[in-house]
Amino acid sequence: MGYGAASIQGSGFGPYLSDNLINNAKEIIDLGVNDPDLFLVLALFEEGIGPDRISDMTANIIIEDLSVFSEKICSFLKINTDEFSCNGKLLKFPTNPVNPKLPIILLPKEILRDLPIATDWDGVSSAAAQNQDIRDKINKAIGDIWSTKSRKVKSFIRDQIRSNKNAFNLILAAMHEVRKAPYDYENDPEGFITWQKYIREIMDIRPGAFQKWTNKKLSIEDIISLVDEILLQFKLLVEKKGLWKEFWAGDKNRPEKSAQRLFFAVADSFCKAYDLDLSPEADSGRGPVDFKVSQGNKKVLIEIKLSNNTNLVTGYINQLELYKESEETAHAVYLIIDLGNSGKKEDELLRIKNEYNSKKYPLSQIYIIDGSRKISASKTK
Repeated sequence: MGYGAASIQGSGFGPYLSDNLINNAKEIIDLGVNDPDLFLVLALFEEGIGPDRISDMTANIIIEDLSVFSEKICSFLKINTDEFSCNGKLLKFPTNPVNPKLPIILLPKEILRDLPIATDWDGVSSAAAQNQDIRDKINKAIGDIWSTKSRKVKSFIRDQIRSNKNAFNLILAAMHEVRKAPYDYENDPEGFITWQKYIREIMDIRPGAFQKWTNKKLSIEDIISLVDEILLQFKLLVEKKGLWKEFWAGDKNRPEKSAQRLFFAVADSFCKAYDLDLSPEADSGRGPVDFKVSQGNKKVLIEIKLSNNTNLVTGYINQLELYKESEETAHAVYLIIDLGNSGKKEDELLRIKNEYNSKKYPLSQIYIIDGSRKISASKTK
């Protein structure tokens, strides 16, 4: 329940946020709103309260129930447990072999879902969109002003809603319209799970072409060649070994993040084997580039885009060039997963690349992998 880039520690609220949270909740309750779901929209009223802190708060509230659940599972599976101090009480959780001071908390899948319904005011419109009547009422109340996107005006509206029971209940009604269901683990529409099952298979792949980089200090040319081999291996897995299936959940493609996780599963094993640093979402100062493969100050950037990304062309011409400038490297790859719906965008990219090359201003390498849905051999005639 939460997020951690480099740590499993929770964010917590701290005294300042706790005081503001209590004050905001009291204001809302004083209006006559007694629906406990008011906490669903806390992020709308307080800067710094987002998915991570809301999940921490939820876990703290139900921690004793989670202990009972964890102990029951451990008893059934004959897993050792230890006592941990949580909120002033000693509770039992599975023994943590990595860090004995921290508990492993087991969670029933049924209580887990994707991101909270609304973590900013844009999320309100998304939630309200699921009910025409509520959407019309919200649009009538604040739609014209909200469309200005002015931070000052939005702050004013936020204060108005916080002091108006009917307005606040409208927002709550929008939240209630969202389908209450746990995450779909079977179809895994966001691709959170599917990529992990390929890690063991990928770890066993050691093509002979990689042997020439063993036990040597790599030059930038070596790193570029190694990245090319990683891309080639990824292409083989996608196009020839069925990995393309993991880009899809039914007849809908999974989001770009899912493709990035699959690539990470492939690239990480190779980079570790050859003492390369693979940094996912490395922040270059211009925002996070998807991947940075480096050894010391020698770097190759990799940006991954699905072919249906509306920013496919501008991401190549502008975004990736800014990343290269920030990272002080001339080497990058623009990896496109072709879902079979790119139209003429890929041709346009190649035309632009050739045009820049002819002007002695080379752009980044473009690498295209076919991730489109394939017709089963049994269905072909």
